[in-house]
Amino acid sequence: MNTKHNLFITLGTILIGSLAGLSFSGTKQASPMHLTGWQESSVHLENSLLRKEVATLKERITTLENQLNWSEESRFQQGREFLLWQEVISSLDPQGLLRNAGVFDGLAVEGVVEPEELPAPDPAQERAEVIAMSVRNLMASEGIYELDLLEVGLLQRNAVGPVVYRMLDDRGRLVGSLSAQSMHFEASATARTVTLILENGYESHGGVRSTFAERRLPFSFVDPWPWVESVPELFPNFDAGQATPSGVDDGKYDLDQLRKNVNRLLLADSANGYFGIKHIDGVKDEQIRGLHIVEYSSKGVASKHMFADRATILMGDRGVSILLEDGASMRGDEKTAFLRGRFRIFLPNARQGDWKAAGLPGLPGVDE
Repeated sequence: MNTKHNLFITLGTILIGSLAGLSFSGTKQASPMHLTGWQESSVHLENSLLRKEVATLKERITTLENQLNWSEESRFQQGREFLLWQEVISSLDPQGLLRNAGVFDGLAVEGVVEPEELPAPDPAQERAEVIAMSVRNLMASEGIYELDLLEVGLLQRNAVGPVVYRMLDDRGRLVGSLSAQSMHFEASATARTVTLILENGYESHGGVRSTFAERRLPFSFVDPWPWVESVPELFPNFDAGQATPSGVDDGKYDLDQLRKNVNRLLLADSANGYFGIKHIDGVKDEQIRGLHIVEYSSKGVASKHMFADRATILMGDRGVSILLEDGASMRGDEKTAFLRGRFRIFLPNARQGDWKAAGLPGLPGVDE
């Protein structure tokens, strides 16, 4: 009896364990399927909410665009109406309208206030303003940003002033100022330079002033013709015909032979170096025009190039000198405008008799 009872208990325990294992196994297998279905439902819900939100935003954007277009159109229309109203008001003559309507009939004449006449504009002031605008545009076109013209005074004789410039660094920051009583320019068509000349002024940095009688600021590699055409009043010493192939040669000299003759004379004194002319545009009024001259070392190596719109051969007590005007010198890539527009080449060992015999422009002949 006890044995049977124990057997039944054992079989029951095994059966219950098997069923429990099957139940647990079934639950474990069904769990992933249940979780996947829940996730898909959640994703669908999120997508639905996002679609509704996007649709709402699109509708809002369309509404705002319509409101913006309407506002712009309304503002444009108001602007047109305002301009039209200004034109109407400016064309009205209130006193004329009242007078035509008979409002002033029977009133004393002195009771009517006539409008005051505006003073006539000053031509010098108007021209000075045009010059200031032209100078700003010319400097900007040449990439000259370190100077900014702020103020100009009146047009004077061959100058304008007083003037005030701001001085800027390469980042456009203020570093100082230049003030002068007058401003004008010099130019060299041959050397392609424009020189800004300020007279009787001062330079200021951080409140510290340094005065000057003249300040020359050369702009290198600049075509001077637009400057001369825009502000001719500020180029008092510029000859419109200088250094141009046409109009600078009066035909009295064979230019190639002239160049060879001068070079022969220059080469006669070559112990410590010498000069040589590379090009001449012409001769006019006994001046050599459009001159390119090179300075050589004693070994024949070119050390400096000089360009001048005009050159004059001169003789003093001894030797010969060549006066170059309105030009610049170049050493390597560095160009330097002539100081005060002039550069003089001295040839102290030149024999004046040889130069006179060569029949050069501006020099008297041997028998003169």
